[in-house]
Amino acid sequence: MKNIKIRIATFMAILLIIICTGLGIQSYNTSSKALIENTKDTMPQLALEASKVIEYGISKELSSLDIISSNTKISYVEKSPEDISEIINMMDKEVKRSGYLKMAIVDKSGNAIYNNGQKSNLKGEEYFKNAMSGEKTVTDPIKDKGSDSIVMVYAVPIKNNGNTIGALIAFRDGYELCDLAKETKLGKTGSAFVINKEGKTIAHSDQSIISKIVDASSSATVTQDKADVSSSATVKENETDAGSSATISGNITKTAEGFENFSNLQTLMSEGKTGFGEYKFNGTPKLIGYAPVKERVWSVAVEMDKKEVLSGLTELKTKFIIISTISSLIGILVSYIIAVGIDKPIKFLTGECDKMANGDFTLILNDKYTKRKDEIGNLAKSFNQINISVSEIIRNVMSEANNVNSFVNTSTHSISQLNTMIEELSSITEEISSGMGRTATSTVEMKNSSADIKKSVESITVKAQEGALSAKEISEKALKLKNNFLLSQNSLSKILDETKKNLEEALKRAESVDEINKLSSAILHVTSQTNMLALNANIEASRAGDAGKGFMVVAGEIRKLAEYSKQTATEIQGITKDVIDSVGNLSVNSNNMLEFIASDINNDYNLILKTMEQYISDTALTNNLINDFNKNSREIFNSMEGMLKEIEGISSATSEGAEGTESIAEKLNRVLEKADEVKMQVKYSKNSIDTLVNIVSRFKV
Repeated sequence: MKNIKIRIATFMAILLIIICTGLGIQSYNTSSKALIENTKDTMPQLALEASKVIEYGISKELSSLDIISSNTKISYVEKSPEDISEIINMMDKEVKRSGYLKMAIVDKSGNAIYNNGQKSNLKGEEYFKNAMSGEKTVTDPIKDKGSDSIVMVYAVPIKNNGNTIGALIAFRDGYELCDLAKETKLGKTGSAFVINKEGKTIAHSDQSIISKIVDASSSATVTQDKADVSSSATVKENETDAGSSATISGNITKTAEGFENFSNLQTLMSEGKTGFGEYKFNGTPKLIGYAPVKERVWSVAVEMDKKEVLSGLTELKTKFIIISTISSLIGILVSYIIAVGIDKPIKFLTGECDKMANGDFTLILNDKYTKRKDEIGNLAKSFNQINISVSEIIRNVMSEANNVNSFVNTSTHSISQLNTMIEELSSITEEISSGMGRTATSTVEMKNSSADIKKSVESITVKAQEGALSAKEISEKALKLKNNFLLSQNSLSKILDETKKNLEEALKRAESVDEINKLSSAILHVTSQTNMLALNANIEASRAGDAGKGFMVVAGEIRKLAEYSKQTATEIQGITKDVIDSVGNLSVNSNNMLEFIASDINNDYNLILKTMEQYISDTALTNNLINDFNKNSREIFNSMEGMLKEIEGISSATSEGAEGTESIAEKLNRVLEKADEVKMQVKYSKNSIDTLVNIVSRFKV
C-alpha cells in the first residue's frame, strides 16, 4: 500500500472495526451479566414459590387425613375384628371421594387392614414408626409391592385421649408430586425437580424420569438388611437418566454422566439452602435456582438452559453487527474522502518538488494552496519561500563566479612572469654554488685523508693498549691455570686411592655370590628328595585305591612343585655363574684402569705443568714489548691531532660558503616549485569556476 490515500482509508477502517468490535463485545458481556443477575434473583424466587405450592399440597393432604383419623369410628383397635366392617366401608368411601389409591388402619403392632379388606404388617416401615411417634409424615415416591405402581404414602397418628394407639395411612398416586413440579413453567427448556436430603430426585416435570428412577430403585442393591421393596431403596451412585439433567442419587461429580460443577449445588440443596448456581450437563450450560420445602427434607430446583436465558441477546447481536457494518462503511467512505483531500495537494507539491530538483525555480504556487489554513497551506507557503531564497542564492553565486573567473585570469598572467624571473635567478645561483662546491670538495678530501690517518694512529694506539691489557690477562690466566692443574693433580691422586680402595672392598663383597651357588645346590638336593617322596606317595595312593585318589592328586601337585623348584634352582645357578664371571672381568678391567691413571695420566699432568711455566715466562716478555709500542703510538697520535685541527678550520670556512650558496639555490628552486603549484591551483580554480558557471547556468531563476 504505497498510496497514502489507500493507507489512510485502510487504517481508519481497521480502527473503526476494532472499536465497533470492542464496543459490541463489551455491550454483549454487560447485557449478558445483567440478564444473569436478573435470573439470579428470579429463579430462586420461582423455586421458593414452587416449594410453597408443594408444601401446601402436602399439608392439605395430611390435614385431611388427620381429620379422618380423629373420627371416633376409627378407633377400631378397641373393638373386635368382626365389628370393623363399618370402618372399612368408611375408608372405601373416602378413597373414592379423595382420590386415594387405598387406605389402611394400623394398630400398635403394625397390623394393617386396607379399605379392600386385605391385611399386612407394616411394623418395619419408617412412615409407620414416624406416625406412631406422633408425627405426620409423607414418603418419597416409591413402588407399591402389591400393585407395582408408584405411590406416595401419607401417615398420621390415631390418638385416643392424647395417646397414640395406631396410624392411619393413605396411598396416593406417586406422580402427584411431579404434577406439582410441572406447574412451575420457565421457558422452553425450563423444568423443575425435587430432591430429598440424600440428593435423590423424587419428582420431576417429566414423569418418565421418576418412573425410571423408581424402577431403578426397586432393582438396586439395598445397603440395609431386610429392606422392603416398597420402601425407597438406595440406588447405585452416579445412576442418571439420559433425558434429564436431574440427579437420581449419590453425589454427582464432573465425570458422572456428563455433569460438571453440580456436586456443590447438590450439597447446598440437600442442606436446605436457597440460592442460584450454574452447571453443565452433557456440555450444555444450565442455570438453576433452588429453595427448600418447609417442614420437609426436600428441596425444589428450577433449571433452564443458559442459552435460552441469553437468547434475547441474539437479536441485539444481529442489530449491533448491522449497525457496526454500516458505521464501518460510512467511516471508510469518510476516511477515503479525507484521504483524497490530503493526497491531492501532496501529489501536486511532489510534482513541484520534482521540477525544483531539475533546476526550475521560476514556478510560484497559486493561492489555491497558499491560502489554506491547514498544514498543506503552510507547506505551500514554505515551498514558495524556498523557491525565492534558492533563486536569490543562485543569482549571487553566478555573479561571484564571474568575478572570480576574471581574477583568476589576471593571477595566471602575473604568476607566469614571476616564474620566468625566478628561473633566471636560479640559474646564476647554481653556477656560483657549483664553484663553491668544488672548493669545498677538495678541502673535505684533504680533511678526510687526515682524519683517516688520525683514525689509523688512534686505532693502533687503542690496539696497543688492548694488547697490553690482553697480555696481562693472559699472564694472570696462565698462573691461575697452573694453580688449578696442581689442585686437579692432587684431587686425582686422592680419588685414585679412594677408588682403588672401594673397588677392592666391592670385589671382596662380590665373593658372597658364591654362597648363592651353594644354596642353589642345596635346593636341588631338596627338590630331588621331594620328587622321590612324591613318587613314593603316588605309588602308595595307587595301592590304596579310591581312598587314596585325593592324596594322589596332592602327591602329583607336590611333584610338579619339586620339578618347578629344580628348574628355578638351575636357572639361579646359571645366573650366579654369569654374575661371578662378570665380577671377575670387572676386577681385571678396574685394575687396568687404575694402573693407567697412576702411570700415563700422572705423567701427562707433569708435562702440562712444565708447559704452563714456560707459557707464563713468554707472556711477561710479550707484555713489555707491547707497552713500548703503546708509548710510541701515543706520541704520533698527538702530532696528527694538531694538524687535523688546522685542516678542519679551512674546511669549515669553505663548507659554510658552499652551503650558503646551495641554500640560496634550494630556496630559489622551492620558490619556483611553489610558483608552479600556485599556477596549477589557479588553473584548477579556473576549471572549477568554469564548471560552477556551467552548473549554475542550468538553473532557471
